[in-house]
Amino acid sequence: MSETLREAIQRYLEEMRLDVSEERVMNYIVREVHQGRKLSEVVKDPYVENRVDQDQLGRLLENKEVIEAVEDEIDKAFRQKDFKFAE
Repeated sequence: MSETLREAIQRYLEEMRLDVSEERVMNYIVREVHQGRKLSEVVKDPYVENRVDQDQLGRLLENKEVIEAVEDEIDKAFRQKDFKFAE
């Protein structure tokens, strides 16, 4: 059965809405990590948990911007010799 134009438009708009939501969560994760929070804590925030499911979160964690943010914080920790083990 063929998809009607209306159904196609609704599906497209739903996908766009999800993309915007995922992008906002990704920006939140990057910002929080750059502020020094642990990634493992950030992904448990209600803001994240209420906006993406586990599959979406998995895709977000594979995103280049998220990976770069985590790498930046690891690099900073090594340069400052501050690995936050005492927390």
